[in-house]
Amino acid sequence: MQRKSRVILSVVCAFGAYGICVLAARADGRISKGAGFLRIPFGDSVAYDAGLSWLAAPGRYLLPTNSTVDSFENVCDLLQSSGVRHVRERFSWREASPNPGEWSPGRYMENARRLEKRGIAIGGMFHDTPEYARPDRMLPSDLVQLFDFCRRSAREFGDRMEMWEYWNEPDVGGSDCGAWNTAAAVKAAALGFRAGGFKGILAPPSICQETRGDFDKTLYRNGIADYTDVFNFHTYAALPRYPAVFGGIRSFLSEMGLEDRAIVLTENGTNQEGESDLASVLPPHKRHSAAQERVHEEFAVKAQILTRMEGVLRNYLFVFCPYNEREERKDWGCMRRDGTLKPAVTAIKRLLDEVGSAELEGEIEVTDDRVRAFSFCFPDGSRKAVCWRKTALDDGRSNVEPCGDERHRAEIALSDGRRQHVVVGGMADYFKLTGRPKLVRTAQPIGAVGPKGGKDLCRSVILRADLDKTACVLGGNKSCVELKGKELSLSLEIWNFENKERCGRVVFTGRGRVRGLPDGEVVLPPRGKTTLALTYVQDGFDNPEMSFCCRVDGRTSSRLVIPVLSEATLCRECTCVELDWRNFSRWTRNASADGYELNWDEQEKALRFTFSWNPKRTDQWFFPAYDLNLPKETLAGAKMVSFEVKSRQDKVENDYHSARIYVMGKGMPSLNYRGLPPVHDWETRRVSLPTEAASSFASRLEFGGHPRGHKVDYFIRNIRIYREKKCLKLNRQPSNQKEKEKTR
Repeated sequence: MQRKSRVILSVVCAFGAYGICVLAARADGRISKGAGFLRIPFGDSVAYDAGLSWLAAPGRYLLPTNSTVDSFENVCDLLQSSGVRHVRERFSWREASPNPGEWSPGRYMENARRLEKRGIAIGGMFHDTPEYARPDRMLPSDLVQLFDFCRRSAREFGDRMEMWEYWNEPDVGGSDCGAWNTAAAVKAAALGFRAGGFKGILAPPSICQETRGDFDKTLYRNGIADYTDVFNFHTYAALPRYPAVFGGIRSFLSEMGLEDRAIVLTENGTNQEGESDLASVLPPHKRHSAAQERVHEEFAVKAQILTRMEGVLRNYLFVFCPYNEREERKDWGCMRRDGTLKPAVTAIKRLLDEVGSAELEGEIEVTDDRVRAFSFCFPDGSRKAVCWRKTALDDGRSNVEPCGDERHRAEIALSDGRRQHVVVGGMADYFKLTGRPKLVRTAQPIGAVGPKGGKDLCRSVILRADLDKTACVLGGNKSCVELKGKELSLSLEIWNFENKERCGRVVFTGRGRVRGLPDGEVVLPPRGKTTLALTYVQDGFDNPEMSFCCRVDGRTSSRLVIPVLSEATLCRECTCVELDWRNFSRWTRNASADGYELNWDEQEKALRFTFSWNPKRTDQWFFPAYDLNLPKETLAGAKMVSFEVKSRQDKVENDYHSARIYVMGKGMPSLNYRGLPPVHDWETRRVSLPTEAASSFASRLEFGGHPRGHKVDYFIRNIRIYREKKCLKLNRQPSNQKEKEKTR
């Protein structure tokens, strides 16, 4: 791929207060950074998560018998013929630099050259740490080593890369660090890439929960938007969930002051076709049936259009190369293990041929509500409509059948009052429009690409913290720390990435008190750190928080923010009652599962519920019920229920559609409270109880959720009720006939 000069694609009027902006893109389709919303051809939104260097390795699929190239070269040829010009690729720090100063990128560099030769731009991602970078759990604690590796990677790969992203899905199983230290590593990586001369898009770690939670908020409160250019997301939600999912992202970005930030979808796939039982040519992998491949084909096109409707800058379909998960039953690839391509690749190729050079304007008014149509406008002013009949896939159902051959007649509304007749099936159909269509919804604008921070930000100083793990635990899905007492010892690291010594003043900006903070400036060594031994004291503050920054040369660093939950405060105000949770007889199965076991796990000192479902089942849920031992365990006067929980699934991400706790009782409605899904490590969940739940009528608690995998081990322990000490009538029972009637 030749290095081409930047050209102006278009000048647009931006939306609302954003004024007029000039939008630049390279002739090869790469996005330039700049203010304001972007307008790009639809084809530059379409991409594959290829996973080339990992998933196309020899032996992972069968090459054609007459092939004269290796497995990597073969996949590169297939990608070139697919028409897609943007791919996501995997990288490995441990492999490319196994020891300090070593550099042996091997197949990663060779494959980058192969893709470059074919005009395909690469988004690179890595999420591993060698031992010399001193992994703290999973992420590196030596930020200079991370900086150096990213700088070297940027220099060596050069313009072959259009995007670099650091780390994968830290909000679920991808990380077990607090969001603040994840943010510190992201900042160091970003500095390294820029120091290596990289001028493309820097993406933050991908997050993948459908709804925005405390982890996301803490991550962004720690300033990663000052170092990165886009919002990075993964979704495998059903198609009708997209407006809610991306609407939630836009609301979150607005809350974080990032209203105009572009969204990149570095993984997008579906579970709606169901899992497979057919043997592939390479056991033990299972493969799609022909019917499932048709559903996958239908999804591939519809998802690209519907995510672009939601303002997504680029959607990387997961995944091009053959790949299986969940005991090999989930077949993800756009390739089969025999090396042939599934029909989704042909469908994407046609989508690009038909409307790749156009811009998606929005959804068109159609007379038949069973038909959807979308308007694409070409540079010459002509338009095409992409239309389809709604199917079970559009309804959000799982284990769906292919759309079939049924076709519908419908009329597209044109802005001059005329109607254009179309006949459409469940797969996308393409029609030249005879006039400007009448839109019922315009496509969300694509946000701007670029960092948030201004000139007053000292980016080259980054704060990181090591906490005394004996005095606290990670909580809130790695979004806060829960203090076991009133105080917490911590080592505050101030990293300086300049090649010269500097001096800075460390400032506490949180809620609470800190002991040990120097009154004056501290010396920051070149390309090194200064560590301060501090003690944080919660000190009765509401919403306590540890927060620090460093002021250097008249500028202020990005903040380190650690929200705090104090167990001591809770215990001071409440009486704690531990339930008889170890008693098997108090538990009821209460699940849609086909398989069920309840065991005591001696290693975890916890109950282990094991649930399994037939892969064809769509209503996966479990809520093991605990019967309260009344009156001792009454919820009357209770302010909160707490419990420790962890989970593992036959699914790498160990993610959930939702998690809840139910409060049940005679004479009272069922009450349920949405909570954080359990993760791989133990965390404490706390559910505040409103008045209607904190009553003497409650008799049962149910804990659980809706998992995405088909086998789950759900661990629970230390279930406690916190009652207000001022509540004097904790064990009050119905005292007259009228109250007794309410309990029936």
